[in-house]
Amino acid sequence: IIVGVLLVIMIVLPFAFRGKIEGIVKTEGNKMLNAQFDFKNLSISLFKHFPKASVTLNDFWLKGINEFENDTLLKAGELSAAVDLFSLFGDNFDISRISIKDTWAKAIVLPDGKVNWDIMKSDGSEETTEETTTEESALSISLKELSINNLNLIYDDRQANMYAEIAKLSGSLSGNLGSDQTTLKIEAETPGLTFKTGGIPVLNGVNFYTKM
Repeated sequence: IIVGVLLVIMIVLPFAFRGKIEGIVKTEGNKMLNAQFDFKNLSISLFKHFPKASVTLNDFWLKGINEFENDTLLKAGELSAAVDLFSLFGDNFDISRISIKDTWAKAIVLPDGKVNWDIMKSDGSEETTEETTTEESALSISLKELSINNLNLIYDDRQANMYAEIAKLSGSLSGNLGSDQTTLKIEAETPGLTFKTGGIPVLNGVNFYTKM
């Protein structure tokens, strides 16, 4: 009976939190970013990373504004975060692990030096109230692990006339990323690394692997 009750709670509980978390993700995104972003749906599981909750955004995309409003900066098939289960009951979510799958990203530098990844809003302003200066984010990130599966990245520097492409990159980064000093473990592999400068190919579809 106890096991049955626990299973029912673990199945039903995510539905109770989904609307709350969806609202916080959109609120925090609009608070931090000068960009357009959205996702198809959000799902929560208490089984995937138990005893932590798994919060997943499916078909997430991020676009720039102004000169870059037609350029997609990031598009991820699945973006998942492991969140402390008990923090779901409060107003501050503690994230310890992030996993990104089936992702396409494009970084652009225009001839005048403007970049499409400069999307974070400025922390300061000329006029601030006591309420806004003391406002805290609802997301607390004490990251221990970042994993990537099938990342396709393009770096297009039109100012320096350089182009780089990483195809189907998979890898992981682990360590106490919230600490001032830590030991990081890095492992990454791509079957297709391409680099051009001045229109001249230096690397063309090279297999690359690193572990440190």
